[in-house]
Amino acid sequence: MSANTRGIRDTRFEAWDLVRAAMLCRAGYSLGWLTEAEAVDTLNLVSAQLQRTYSGWEQLGEHFLRARRYWSSSSGPEARRGDAHDASRQSALVDPHGGPWSHMPWSQPIPDSRILLVDALISEDLLVQAPSVSPTALARLIDGAAASRLEDRA
Repeated sequence: MSANTRGIRDTRFEAWDLVRAAMLCRAGYSLGWLTEAEAVDTLNLVSAQLQRTYSGWEQLGEHFLRARRYWSSSSGPEARRGDAHDASRQSALVDPHGGPWSHMPWSQPIPDSRILLVDALISEDLLVQAPSVSPTALARLIDGAAASRLEDRA
């Protein structure tokens, strides 16, 4: 960190968190733990936060890779091979001639989330009190909805 290796001090770690959250939404839907409406609604929430935080696919990908490297904490020849693999994958994702990210404009309008995940958690009695600490902008949004809905329920 102190040497700012790989630009780590300039990294927005939210890229890692939000991309992983999107992956967990997809997995939750695939396993039947989330309904399609809950998964899509949560992905809308995550996607909107990504759009607000990053300027485009390339910036998101770069911050995701830096955060991934930080969490993997590997070094030496193995890390360099991993870095090369990650760079190749990133290049394929943003390739304007067929990369999947090139088919979705970054500025694509995203429907507002109704934060259905909070309703699901409350209905299953998995959320009985809103968290007292919300460490990120997205957490503050979700936690605020939770507090409001729990208050309405009381």
